[in-house]
Amino acid sequence: MKGLTAMDEGKPIGVPALQSVYRKMANDNSLLKGLNVSISNEVMPKIPQMGRFFSAVGSALQIAAQGRASPQEALNDAAAALRFE
Repeated sequence: MKGLTAMDEGKPIGVPALQSVYRKMANDNSLLKGLNVSISNEVMPKIPQMGRFFSAVGSALQIAAQGRASPQEALNDAAAALRFE
């Protein structure tokens, strides 16, 4: 707990996963409480299109990382594929 607190003092670490540390830090930091509320809410809709989107982007990242296409070309291809599905 001391280590996480010390790190947070040097540079904010956000919401710690360890709940006991979060509770202690949140008592002193209202912004941390707000951040925890924000990340607790779902930000992605639960629709089938999100799965297709992440699959297309994941494939584009692999293609670009493997050098089979430039990042822009890979993402353009992914975008085109999503438009036609």
